[in-house]
Amino acid sequence: MRPTRPTRFPQGQGARDRLGRKAVIPLGRARKIAEAVSARGKAPEAPQRAAPPAANAAAGFRAARGRERERQRQQAPPRPRVPAALRSALRGAPGALRRLASLCLFAVAGAAVLLVISSACLYAYFYFSESDYFLIKRHDIRGIFRVSRQEVLAAAGLDRPVNTLSYDTQAAVRNLMSLPWVEDADISRTPLPDGITIRIVEYKPRAVVSLDRLYHMDGRGRPFKSLEPGENPDKPIVSGFTLDELLAEGPLAAAAVNEVFELMDILDRRSDDWRLDEISEIRRDADIGITLFTRSTGIEARLGFGPFAEKAARLGRVTARLRARGHLEGVTHMNLECSPRVTVRWARGKKPPDVGVPDDPEVDEEEGGAGPWPVPGAPPA
Repeated sequence: MRPTRPTRFPQGQGARDRLGRKAVIPLGRARKIAEAVSARGKAPEAPQRAAPPAANAAAGFRAARGRERERQRQQAPPRPRVPAALRSALRGAPGALRRLASLCLFAVAGAAVLLVISSACLYAYFYFSESDYFLIKRHDIRGIFRVSRQEVLAAAGLDRPVNTLSYDTQAAVRNLMSLPWVEDADISRTPLPDGITIRIVEYKPRAVVSLDRLYHMDGRGRPFKSLEPGENPDKPIVSGFTLDELLAEGPLAAAAVNEVFELMDILDRRSDDWRLDEISEIRRDADIGITLFTRSTGIEARLGFGPFAEKAARLGRVTARLRARGHLEGVTHMNLECSPRVTVRWARGKKPPDVGVPDDPEVDEEEGGAGPWPVPGAPPA
């Protein structure tokens, strides 16, 4: 029978194994165990066993990897070394300088990122601005009556291929405003990709004003376009103003223009010889007021200053009575300044022979071409 290996107990010298035999423990080890038991008051832990083979393999792998890293570090080219003076200065720099260096580093990094993003946006813009997909192909033009469609497209720069992303609408509006009949203009892009809308507001001529040449005048008294050769205006010619006076738009000039327009509105509602389309000229003078000239009969009627509605009605009544009597032919002047009397004057030698003392208190008959004002086209006295 094979002898059993005696079991070692931590009781010290004199302990026995399971078979009751005396266990033999080396004296030195027994002394160490006894000292440990007396010091900690408990039995010492069993001695650790040797590490398993797997743990030994992992330790060997780590050691081999460390050796490989060390070999690579030794074979790598040497890194540039910071000068000792700079290294010592940076190591001893105060905290503010280090924070400033960090801020500069962040600023450089942010600028680099911004540069990259800007470059990408510029590339995308130039790519799409040159693309045929965004060419303007549909033109919606509104509000044109006197200006042709071709003139609008040429002024807006749309008579050639234009990309909607690179199209300058403000410059196009300025060019449209330079057209004589255009008072206001607006350009807007319709839903992409190829549409655009142009809205035009044209001037509405109210009269024709005589300055250094004949101009169309709008409802605010502003001359905006000269008459072309051969253009026959369908509005009466307003005279007695200067170009500087109208362009300045002062209160006195505005009041005088409003008086002329008020008289034109009154004459536009009449249907007799003094209706608006029978008036060839409306002359305004700061001292004597307003004077009318007719187209067909060539009569000069001096109205002076208001009320124009009452004077226009009296002028119509006197003209009707003169026509009924057969005395209208040869009449050159009618003066309504001394209201309610109307002074009628014939050209020299044109006064009817049967004209006597008037029976109408409104009419004061006179004869002769030489009066207080010149008679256009009359023979000299």
